[in-house]
Amino acid sequence: MASFSVAAKAQFQSIAPYFVVADVVLSSAYYHDQLGFDVGDFFGEPPTFVIVARDGVELFLRRFPGGVPSPNRAGQRETAWDAYIHVNDLDALQREFNEHGARIIRVPALTEYGIREMEVLDPDGYILCFAEQNPQLAR
Repeated sequence: MASFSVAAKAQFQSIAPYFVVADVVLSSAYYHDQLGFDVGDFFGEPPTFVIVARDGVELFLRRFPGGVPSPNRAGQRETAWDAYIHVNDLDALQREFNEHGARIIRVPALTEYGIREMEVLDPDGYILCFAEQNPQLAR
């Protein structure tokens, strides 16, 4: 396998998952009201696209004519996340989400690989996993 030279290697800046949703306004309201994201400008009439963002994390929400949401877990027996978001205080985030009625489907738990994770379900069936490095293992 060929490797890139350090001088020619570009640095990745961020990533923004792109979710096909049934209703851009409804979905963005959930991300705002329950998860604390800021909602950007809507595009299209009726709205067909919007970017929601929080602390540098962006998600693109898009409605297509005839398009249906397609979460990674569709047809799977096990959980398959659609976005994995690293956070610095999972317990505080859980309290915030509980206060705002977010649909937490798995409370914070320590995994066998040493990361604490919590899962949240959005209105279109997408699962966001919020993860915090276990401070006892991050030495």
